[in-house]
Amino acid sequence: MDESLKKLQEDFVSSYIRKEKRERLLFELNNEKRRYSGLDRFCHHTKELLDERKILYAGTRLEKEKVYLGLLKNEGKKSCILLSPDPYLDCKEMTLEEAVNEMFLCNDACILIGNDFALIQEEAMKGGTDRYLLKRK
Repeated sequence: MDESLKKLQEDFVSSYIRKEKRERLLFELNNEKRRYSGLDRFCHHTKELLDERKILYAGTRLEKEKVYLGLLKNEGKKSCILLSPDPYLDCKEMTLEEAVNEMFLCNDACILIGNDFALIQEEAMKGGTDRYLLKRK
């Protein structure tokens, strides 16, 4: 695994994940055989993993939120990284606009990591897909 990706994952985990969940999640993300399991946790158990103090939005209508629209306007052309149990998307680098489009089309969990924010989408299910916007404070 690339050192810059490893550092980015460590920063994501230390910034947005509950303290008691960090060590195990980092172990899984950095272990080729366990990576899928670590990312798969975000399919249905995202809220249990997140540091609630960092959540700006949680729900199914993120694309209608002012805070999200402002983020797209200000950060849309900047680079970010996608993590996902979907091997097509995992570790992809692209602009925020491109990453959001990929994320919203994906049926699997996605984690989008930007400079001082993260977007997380759970696996698509009947009734909508929960999404989380997290910000460092």
